[in-house]
Amino acid sequence: MSDKLEAKNGKADDSGSEPEQKSKAGRRSFLKGAAAVGVAAGLIGLEPIVIASRSTRVSATDIGPQDGVTRADAALENRTEPAQSERNQPIPTHPDNGDETLYAGHHHFANFTKGLAQDATTGEANNTAYANLLSAISTGTFAAFEALATNGTFGCGTVSSQRRLVNPLGGYAYDLEGQDSHQIQAVPGSGVGFPKPPTFASRQQAAEAVEVYWAALLRDVPFSDYPNNQTAIDAANDLNRFGTDYKGPTPVTPHNLFRDNYPGCTAGPYVSQFLLQSTHYGAQTLDARVASVPLQDYMTTFADWKTVHRGCDVPRTSPNYSTRHFIQTGRDLTTLVHFDLEGYNHYLLAALFLINGKYLLNRELPEGGNPYGPSLDDGTGTPQPTSADSAAQVGFATFGGPWLTAQVTRPTVPAGKNVWYQKWLIHRRLRPEEYGGWAEVQRRGLDTFPFNGDFLNDIVLSRVFSKYGTYLLPQAFPEGSPMHSSYGSGHATKAGACVTMLKALWDENQAIKDPVMLDPTDSTGQTLVPFSDSAGTVLTVGGELNKLASNISQARNIAGVHWRTDANNSNLLGQETSIFILKDEDESYFETPPFQGFTFHRFNGDAVNVTPWP
Repeated sequence: MSDKLEAKNGKADDSGSEPEQKSKAGRRSFLKGAAAVGVAAGLIGLEPIVIASRSTRVSATDIGPQDGVTRADAALENRTEPAQSERNQPIPTHPDNGDETLYAGHHHFANFTKGLAQDATTGEANNTAYANLLSAISTGTFAAFEALATNGTFGCGTVSSQRRLVNPLGGYAYDLEGQDSHQIQAVPGSGVGFPKPPTFASRQQAAEAVEVYWAALLRDVPFSDYPNNQTAIDAANDLNRFGTDYKGPTPVTPHNLFRDNYPGCTAGPYVSQFLLQSTHYGAQTLDARVASVPLQDYMTTFADWKTVHRGCDVPRTSPNYSTRHFIQTGRDLTTLVHFDLEGYNHYLLAALFLINGKYLLNRELPEGGNPYGPSLDDGTGTPQPTSADSAAQVGFATFGGPWLTAQVTRPTVPAGKNVWYQKWLIHRRLRPEEYGGWAEVQRRGLDTFPFNGDFLNDIVLSRVFSKYGTYLLPQAFPEGSPMHSSYGSGHATKAGACVTMLKALWDENQAIKDPVMLDPTDSTGQTLVPFSDSAGTVLTVGGELNKLASNISQARNIAGVHWRTDANNSNLLGQETSIFILKDEDESYFETPPFQGFTFHRFNGDAVNVTPWP
């Protein structure tokens, strides 16, 4: 152990040379030294050979500027300096909304209790089962969570059908890049790790509930039909009642229903061009059409709801790939996010769309972006395409095609760890299906809950009741939500992270080439036509990337498994995840100058300059 510690501290030297005075050998210090020697050599007509090293020993096969020891020291510095800078950032507080304490004596109904042992009549959680879950979270070990399967915590009476918790230990895991899950702030400078979600009894929570109920009723209506669809018109009018307690675009219209306030999200078709247009992956074609699923809602009877809420598995749907169509309804979007394994596929496809379409890379000032220029080389070293591109070299392992696609997908895992910390260790917010379950329990006279009156008196409940005979929230998936709490959203966090990477790497301001929309005369969703509208709207890369993040995030709300604040605040958490990764990586490149960092725009439209740590 002591030997390892000495090596990490730079005190052990196994190179065979005598230890000398330690000097900084990071990228910045190396480049400064290289520049100075280059100038001196130029003055006397000599070609410089720079060896920034504690030793003058040069490998016979390595003619580069660093020998093994220097390189090892530089690698250590490039890892430890960002880590120390991250550590020096303020430690935020992590408040919850207070509902867990407030309703502890009422079976923790305002928290995620799906899958726990519960009352057979009402579905309310057993207090001991919830205490066991909290104890496992507090202990934070694999064994503590494993014990939940045998100590009476889980609710399904059939062991072989009991659904398992989804990765509660993911929220404890460290990452070697970016800000730690316990320290990152979704809203920089707020002093809070993650904004508190609305309380169960609040009017904002009522507005979010009303929104997901309307979304359920509109799942099979094409987005393009919203302006003339009476249910969509009623939904917009109804949501306007909530004023500032509704956090979507306002005033609410059928056109901006279930959209977001990010720049570009309300422009043009509901569905992002990155989800509508097919592309190719090398020699393979990637079809943008989605598979079909039954046009059916689930968990609409109290018996079915209780079965799923106990954590018992039910038969799942499978996509029918033989009948595909372009995304035109909310159900199509929910299908997309049901079978994507919460991965990065949507954003990798967006990167491929931009690469194949020869879109310009980000060169926005003041940081300047890609040092090789705005044109992406195919990896073979083609001639200089424009005067703005490097005259002698192209990117590949850094700032080229392989690097771009890797960067876009890189933040997926750190983003997941960041939001899983919030899900399991802090908030444990109830899922929309649970909120709807308590509405039905109260309708049946089995218990009462502190619902805001603007929810209980809303017309959307009568609409759902007239269709299904209950107050339950109709679900797009037979199994309802995954087995983890609602706040924040994994899909939305990863959407925020990956889209932020895309905006850092490509020029956001350029127009989408040949934008499309669904053919309004083809109800089968098989035909795309050129996009145009009476306002002459220009769809931009940045706007359609924001819309991509919104589509994926809102799709989970439309499915009935998340709330608006889950989506919006998680987008922000993902955004900060990528910003810190980019900042940590800035010191690892040798393209400086000209590379200085990236300038791009946050979801609120503000410019952000990502530069190396000071």
